[in-house]
Amino acid sequence: MPLFSALGCARALVLCRTARSPDPSEPLSSAGLLSQTFFIWASGLIAKGVARPLQQSDVWQLRASERSAEACVALRGAWAAEVHARGAAASFYYAVWRTILPDMAWVFAWKMGYLFFALLSNCYLLKALVEWFGRGGDVSEGLLLALGFLLAETARSVCVNRHWLLAVLVGVRLRSAARALLFEKALRLRGGAAAASAGKLVQLVTGDSSRLLEMCNYAEFLAVRATPCAQGGAPAPPTHAPSILACNPP
Repeated sequence: MPLFSALGCARALVLCRTARSPDPSEPLSSAGLLSQTFFIWASGLIAKGVARPLQQSDVWQLRASERSAEACVALRGAWAAEVHARGAAASFYYAVWRTILPDMAWVFAWKMGYLFFALLSNCYLLKALVEWFGRGGDVSEGLLLALGFLLAETARSVCVNRHWLLAVLVGVRLRSAARALLFEKALRLRGGAAAASAGKLVQLVTGDSSRLLEMCNYAEFLAVRATPCAQGGAPAPPTHAPSILACNPP
């Protein structure tokens, strides 16, 4: 009961902080660490959705960093550097990775934290608790194991929430940037070139740019695939992880 009371007070404090935001249309911009970690900043929208069907006016405006005008600055610079360095052999793929690599490093770090605490809680603490129940061990030992399991699971929840929040935000920014650059390219086409490229541009803007978002969401699974395999003790199909990215490269 004290734990739930403390969490309730913390939630109320975070909500009050968000309520004092100078720009309520963008609650994530002013949300604290606790609010971002447990998605408390979205409580207002969720409450409206429970009470009635959501309307367009209920949805918040995009933050400045997610808008195409600002999101495309870094990608445009990376593409210009790629063209300058490699000329006609320039690859948009490398420009994309140069743009998102710093942010994806944090996504990878939070993912590794999630896997570490999952390994700690499932393969050690939970096993120790089951053995403690079996032998009827000391009460203080059981309390320590239970507390350790609670803390490990809480840390795992924090890591996975931060991982997905950052991965989606990076993907949304990258998709917005790619669509803005494609639109600028379309405006430069004239005459027959525009007519011949119309179908390809539509496919790039609608389909391929969305794969950039998916790539940001799932790319780190390729790098961390060995960790859950070691945790589970069973080999994974060799094509499992590469297949995630096989359909996603730009």
